[in-house]
Amino acid sequence: VGVRLGKALTGAKLALYHVHLVHRHKTLAHVRFTNLHLGMLGVSLVLTAVYLQTRSWLVSNLFGLAFSFSAVTLVRLDSFKSGMIMLAGLFVYDVFWVFGTEVMVSVAKNFDAPIKVVFPKQLFPDDGKLQFTMLGLGDIVVPGIFLALALRFDRHQYLSAIGYRKGGALPRQLGGRHRGFGFPAPYFTACMGAYVAGLATTITVMHRFKAAQPALLYLSPACILAVLGVALARGELAQAFAYTEEADDGAAKAGKPKAEAEQPAPRRYNLRNHPTAAGGAQATPASAGELADDEQDASRNKVLEETVNPIESSDQESKKPARGRRSAKKTKAKK
Repeated sequence: VGVRLGKALTGAKLALYHVHLVHRHKTLAHVRFTNLHLGMLGVSLVLTAVYLQTRSWLVSNLFGLAFSFSAVTLVRLDSFKSGMIMLAGLFVYDVFWVFGTEVMVSVAKNFDAPIKVVFPKQLFPDDGKLQFTMLGLGDIVVPGIFLALALRFDRHQYLSAIGYRKGGALPRQLGGRHRGFGFPAPYFTACMGAYVAGLATTITVMHRFKAAQPALLYLSPACILAVLGVALARGELAQAFAYTEEADDGAAKAGKPKAEAEQPAPRRYNLRNHPTAAGGAQATPASAGELADDEQDASRNKVLEETVNPIESSDQESKKPARGRRSAKKTKAKK
């Protein structure tokens, strides 16, 4: 999380390092990292030690937010229909386990781990004991996944409006950039506003009735209604329900040449015949230090993950034709 935020805020171009674990010409593990990754690893170890010693609620919140951020980046919804079904199902789930039983509340109160984000009700209580309001990580991750889908749909709508097609020329509105460009985000903005309003409603009702509240009781309808409202207002309701990321991926694959589509998956890595650009033996379109790690993937993978034959010494290669000739002579002599 720290690496992503650091790169987004500073825009720094960091040297990318590769570590390959190879056994019999097959790559067992491939790790990519930058100096920023190493620095954030040290910070994470220090924060872990502090949390284990002090059980600080601030450090616990940092870990909880980091887990939530990672979950949102890893889990993707393919369509608004899937997202609305998910939110509706978890709406019922959350209401049942909070109002119908005491399991969820007791686990949240008694389980001391970064599975929730807590906020003190009073910073300076009279008795000196802090009392906290809790928000489960699921109440952040589940709407967050839906928000990410809304943002990707905003991007899709913008690219469609300016006539962008995969594999074609970049429209001038993009300024020559494949990513990192600005675009209007009405669905994301409305959904984020609805999430904040739903969260404020949850906290207000909880303090008013002095009882735990299922946050998804308010967040799920808020997010769904926000997307539907914007779609109706813009006359894009049919487009919103027809949008699927699987269809986009299939169209992109269908547009590839047949030879490229039928190319086998990479299985071997030849360290001798395909050195990295850092070794200076073979240049790539983007060398380490010029581009950030996520901008080097396409060009790096062509070199680092190319399917090649096992390494064979020049002596063995030179002996193969000789052995073939000798065996042919023996066959003729027998005849």
